[in-house]
Amino acid sequence: MSRRLARALGVRLVAIALGLIAGLVVLEIALQLAAVVTRSTARDADVVSGAGVRHVLAVGDSNTYGLYLDREQAYPIVFAQRENAIARERVSVVNAAFPGVNSSQLRNLLPELLRSVRPTDVFVMVGANDWWTLPEPIRVGGTEPSRPLWLRSRVLRLFVILERWFEAPAVLEKDAAGMPVKGSGTIPVGDERWRLSWTRLPAGNPQWEADLESNLRAIVTDTAAAGATPWLLTYPAEDPIYGRVNQVLRRVAAETATNLVDAGAEFRARCPSSDCRDLFFPDHHPTAEGHVLVADLLIRAWASR
Repeated sequence: MSRRLARALGVRLVAIALGLIAGLVVLEIALQLAAVVTRSTARDADVVSGAGVRHVLAVGDSNTYGLYLDREQAYPIVFAQRENAIARERVSVVNAAFPGVNSSQLRNLLPELLRSVRPTDVFVMVGANDWWTLPEPIRVGGTEPSRPLWLRSRVLRLFVILERWFEAPAVLEKDAAGMPVKGSGTIPVGDERWRLSWTRLPAGNPQWEADLESNLRAIVTDTAAAGATPWLLTYPAEDPIYGRVNQVLRRVAAETATNLVDAGAEFRARCPSSDCRDLFFPDHHPTAEGHVLVADLLIRAWASR
């Protein structure tokens, strides 16, 4: 290649690179301006309409997700529908729960969910998977190192959102005996997606209760620091592992002065053996009627908060 041709090619590559950079800068400015206009419009609309809407974020595992049911039958959505029908106060709910989630995963993910949803209240029912799934290392600050850039750059957020849209669907791996070994899936919230995965610990996690208590305290603290009100919910079932998890939830709620909705106590009074088919599936997940009962408990607690 001649020197003149090499120089021309170099100039062309530099021009292309500068064009791409200029395009990204223009796109960033446009997205930032659009975000400002959107936020301003949303604020003005709230003031004009006088509508006071409380935004609730519900987090947890399959018991909040609504395993075996349509998503509309899960207690967070039922709660919103029934509360709005009372017309005492408008409520909007985002159910960001996912089967298999443990408290360490939720603790790491929560700051991003809080940033995305900006809730006034957060419903937390988590811990049943802590004893048998691999805990995640707790990230310093509870979020990814790139978060400052994420918060500043709308272009980066756009690329990450597009990447999450094309991620693989939920996957569940089982061993020869049919027991779950690994699982993964995506939590969708608005136009954003979070990929989660879990791995079974064959021997379990011997310190899961201490880990759960530490993670719950951090979840409560992070929620309050974001300006939202935390609510801890016990699991409807009280056996076999659920009862031990519920004791940790009750203890943390009492010691941190956090709102507690004790679903376990209410269900135990109605079904001491946890084998009531109207309230529980055979694996102790709540049925549609069970989710309605949890929603009604939340409505009563909501009215007296």
